Amino acid sequence: MNAEGTKFSLSDLVSDLPQITVVDVGALPMAGEPEIYAPLIKAGKARLIGFEPDKEGCRQLKEKYGEPHNFFPFFIGDGKRAVFHKTHAPMAGSLFAPNTPLLKQYADLGRIAQLEGTESVQTHCLDHVVDCDEIDFLKMDVQGAELSVLKGAKRLLSTALVIQSEVEFIQLYLDQPLFADIDSHLRNVGFQFHTFLGFGSKQRVPAQTHTFKLGEVKQLLWSDAVYIPELVHLETLSNARLLKLAVLLHDLYGSMDYTLAVLDALKQRGQSAPYEAYLARLQSNQ
Repeated sequence: MNAEGTKFSLSDLVSDLPQITVVDVGALPMAGEPEIYAPLIKAGKARLIGFEPDKEGCRQLKEKYGEPHNFFPFFIGDGKRAVFHKTHAPMAGSLFAPNTPLLKQYADLGRIAQLEGTESVQTHCLDHVVDCDEIDFLKMDVQGAELSVLKGAKRLLSTALVIQSEVEFIQLYLDQPLFADIDSHLRNVGFQFHTFLGFGSKQRVPAQTHTFKLGEVKQLLWSDAVYIPELVHLETLSNARLLKLAVLLHDLYGSMDYTLAVLDALKQRGQSAPYEAYLARLQSNQ
């Protein structure tokens, strides 16, 4: 089973699919949570370039994936020196200081993001450490520093087909860019918002002393936002890149209508086989 309950992989219907290049900034996943691109990696359809500044975590990733995938223990950002804020839970560490007064207002967040120390670190621009002419899928999970990653990836960003970024709706970290900032930056460079992947929320203190039913806690704190190139500009993409975009949309997100629209763009160029095969498979699954 693939994304959103889809029962097949589009990559299996495309015999001449070029290898998909995945760049993951903040590559160490949460325990027990496979990355969204994991099926493409397992099937040999994608190559992963990952960045994980935790050296032990980076070593584990290298051991897990092996060749031809590459991992680097770099902080990715704007290329300047920065301060890394170590927190009680390593996953909450950030190049931005925890917004402790606000975090303490939400159950568990004050403890998870409790500051335990700081460290001066060197950040690297993604453009300078990814030796590729183009990338296909960019994923970011860097606790508020996503905009810095984007600003240091001007060259690569212009080639990306899908971007998935963690975003926050309130400042869990001091002075961090929020969803509106990420959204504005990506729209200004030719991307359109596609979808959110779930939402994170926590009960307000002392509200956790009461058991609320599902849906009664309304404040949204974070999500993963997905962006794709503006579909009115599909003519700028080669046939090979349109195929990759279609596979990413279907296999990762189950975006069947958009997948069909991308394959239709290929059909208009005389490449009807992927469109017809996909449409037939969709109809057989109804």
